[in-house]
Formats: sequence, structure tokens, C-alpha cells
Amino acid sequence: MEKNKVCLNNFNINDSNICYGYIDSFHEWEETVRKSANDKDDQYKGRCSSVKTHNSNDATLFNEDVCKKTMLFFREIRSTNEKKAEIIGCKHLFYWLYKKTMNPGGNYELTKRAYDAFKKIYKDYTEDVCTNREIDICENEMKKVDHMYDIYNCLYEIEHEGGCKDNTKNCISKFKLLRGNYEHYCKSNRNDDLCEEIILYTNKFKEKVENLNCGNSIYQMIFSYLMDDKRRHIVYAIFAGLLISLLLIHFFMFNPLGKHLLRELKKEINEFYDEDDEWDIYELSDMNRSASTDSVYNILYDSTNYTNEYGI
Repeated sequence: MEKNKVCLNNFNINDSNICYGYIDSFHEWEETVRKSANDKDDQYKGRCSSVKTHNSNDATLFNEDVCKKTMLFFREIRSTNEKKAEIIGCKHLFYWLYKKTMNPGGNYELTKRAYDAFKKIYKDYTEDVCTNREIDICENEMKKVDHMYDIYNCLYEIEHEGGCKDNTKNCISKFKLLRGNYEHYCKSNRNDDLCEEIILYTNKFKEKVENLNCGNSIYQMIFSYLMDDKRRHIVYAIFAGLLISLLLIHFFMFNPLGKHLLRELKKEINEFYDEDDEWDIYELSDMNRSASTDSVYNILYDSTNYTNEYGI
């Protein structure tokens, strides 16, 4: 079991770890297998009758019906001529088995045993399948894949079936939960494949619900979701402003370079005020000179008027 294995988003023919960017293809595989399930599966009855269960928990996967459905999966996977589609199909089969387990949260070890057992049955009776590095979705990624596909289905339902239904409430709750679960992780890993997909799906969902015209409780829940999103942006902006302020204070108060720049800045400010004071003094002196000249002129003018008036 590879708990620390990292699944990659980008498809590479030599690296079959496709986890997030191709989850939207899972739905296409479900439709393909659903249509093929109407075919007669008698050809798989004999090989699946040998499936044995060891305990009651195993019975959720190790039974004839699940085996026959898995054989249909394998048949459709082998019929594709595209390597990428084949790998995604194998991953979807693994995910489908994971969701079939009795435990609501999934049981990875049971899924892996059933997946390997069914692969062997198909290989013994027909041909090898899903051999590209075992097409594993590793355990630490399985729940993330589950969350992302759940969100994708919400978007799909709103887009194809309309959004003013009770499932819209569930979808809003799921998006809030998804954002809450991965918010802390994605703040420091924004370029992570999972975080990129969360941002993409969240933006799509927000765009969808903004255009819905629903009534009563659904509308109130949508409004609350959108307002909550806006409040978060405001809080982030305030937090960012405070953080920048604290960093600047720390830089100018405790960093040698910051202290030097602060001294230079103060020096420039003081020089500016000194020059301004000198200019004020110059203007005041000029005004005083002008005032003195005006006073002399006024005295002479008044004296002249006095002489002319009294003839002195």
C-alpha cells in the first residue's frame, strides 16, 4: 500500500496517475456501462459463480452481480482504442468499486482486493486488462477523488436538469464543505492539481447559481452562499492589508536595511521642511521690506496732503 504516493493531474503515457483533471470523464464511462448493462451477461455468469466471500463485509463486493458488472466494465475498457480513455476507464472502475463498499466512507483495502480479483478473472477467461502500472488511485487520493466527483455531479445536474430542486441545497452544502476541508491546504498550495480543480469547479458553480431564479428556501440558501463568498473576499482583503502593515512595521523597526531606509526617509523629510522654513522666512522678510516701503510712502503721502490742506 502506497500511502505517500502522489497522483498527478497531467496525463502522461508513462505515468498513469490521473486523478482530478479527468474526473469529468467518469460520467461518460457510467453512461457507457449503463447502456451495455442491458446486454445479456450470460457469458459472465460462469466465471463469476466462482467468486467467494470470506466474511459479511466482503459480500458487498465479492458477489456474482458485482462481478458481472465489473466484467462489463472491463469489456468496454478493452474495446477502446485510446490509451488515455482506457486508463480513465480503469480508474473509474476502481472508484465504482470503492463506492460499492458497505462503509459510506469507502474501504480502500477491500476495494483493492476485489479489483485485483476481478482483473484476474477477466484475464483468465478473456485477456489482460488495466495493466498500466496497476492503474491505482492511491489511498490518500481516493477521498479527494470522491469529493471532486461529487462536486462534478452537482454541476452536471444543475446544467442538464435545472437547478431549482432540492439537490441544489445539497450541492451548496457540499461546496461549502469542500471549501472548508481544503481551504487551509490550498492557501499554501494554490498551484496543486486538486486546488486548481477546486477553484475551477467553485467558479463554475458560482456562475451557475448566480443565474438561477429559484424561490423561497432555495433562493435564500443561494443568496446566503453568494454573500458568504463576498464576505470571505472582504475579510481576506482586510487580513491582507493588516498583514502587509505588520510586515512593513517589522521591516522598518527591526531590519537593518529597513532602519537605514527609515533614517534616510526622515532625513529627506527634514530637509524638505528646512527648505520650506527657509522659503517662509524669505517670503516674510520680503513682506516686511514691502511693508516698510509702503509705510514710508504712506507717511510722505499723508504729510503732503496735510501741507496742501492747511497751507503749511
